[in-house]
Amino acid sequence: YEGREMLDKAYDEWFISSGEGLFIDTVEVSAQVFPRTFQKYKHMTFSKDFRVRELLADTEEGRKHAERERNEFYDLRFIPKEWLPFEIDIGIHGNRVLITSVKKEFFTVSIESAEINHAFRVMFEMMWQAALQ
Repeated sequence: YEGREMLDKAYDEWFISSGEGLFIDTVEVSAQVFPRTFQKYKHMTFSKDFRVRELLADTEEGRKHAERERNEFYDLRFIPKEWLPFEIDIGIHGNRVLITSVKKEFFTVSIESAEINHAFRVMFEMMWQAALQ
């Protein structure tokens, strides 16, 4: 998916499926780059069948986002400041991994692969354990 206007399209499939979505991002950058996706979040109903865990940059906006969004089915933790800047967006859902460049070059690479998905899930879990609550 190339170009800023195409980035939201990469995430469309996620909104019509179930399971757990895992995300790693800097919310203030991602909100600017994915405006349609962030609008859809406002209308979503999270449940045991549709949940999210998100690793955010530990910024003022990240903390505000966590206060607004955190609930029983949407959990957030923070990337330690010494790991920043984190200037890409990673989404892991189902059998897909989405890696998005959100600063200068706007593109998303969508990879559908059990092996790559598993590797990214392991990396996410390691980061989740080290993240700040």
